[in-house]
Amino acid sequence: MKIQKYAEMGLTAVEGYVPSKFRFEKGVNLGKCEILPGVAFGFQSYMNSGFVRSAVIVGRYCSIGRNVTLGSGVHDLNALSTSPFFKNNSNGPILKLADPVRRIRVLIGHDVWIGDNAYIMSGVTVGDGAVVAAGSIVTHNVEPYSIVVGTPARHLKWRFEDETIRQRLTALRWHEFDPERLRTLDIGQIETAIDEMETWPASARTHRAVNYQTT
Repeated sequence: MKIQKYAEMGLTAVEGYVPSKFRFEKGVNLGKCEILPGVAFGFQSYMNSGFVRSAVIVGRYCSIGRNVTLGSGVHDLNALSTSPFFKNNSNGPILKLADPVRRIRVLIGHDVWIGDNAYIMSGVTVGDGAVVAAGSIVTHNVEPYSIVVGTPARHLKWRFEDETIRQRLTALRWHEFDPERLRTLDIGQIETAIDEMETWPASARTHRAVNYQTT
């Protein structure tokens, strides 16, 4: 892969490895990651290290820690064997699987923080603003702004206990806003920041980032 070419498009690959057929917006940063084809990362999202299966979408402004796995393999538990040997036999299928092996898409929303050593199973959607604690195994969907922890992961608490704040953030879809305008906010004062964003004109509420794809 031509690392310099993609760096000019806004992709930083710390270990020098650029995944194939990888879709990204500007500001994506990848550490020591193995990423299969058909994955997409949104604006200013990063992943320190880990493994990502095909058909995974990561939204904008996501923070993904070390040794994280996004997406699990699918093996037929009702068949004679769970081994792919039978499915890939050159003489034809010895075994007809009850369900074809499919990579089910994992959807990671925007502004999601996934801690070190977390595992997100296939078929899971992690909502905007959610937090997955380190070491958690996520087997079910995670609601927006929920903090989940454990094996299997369960809801611990909300990032913002005030439901009105969560509703206003969801309605704003601030991840679509002009990033330079977002930088002017005091993000530590959540209600003040929301109040200000709600007054912004339409011109500040659209960030049409260019989508690139590696070969």
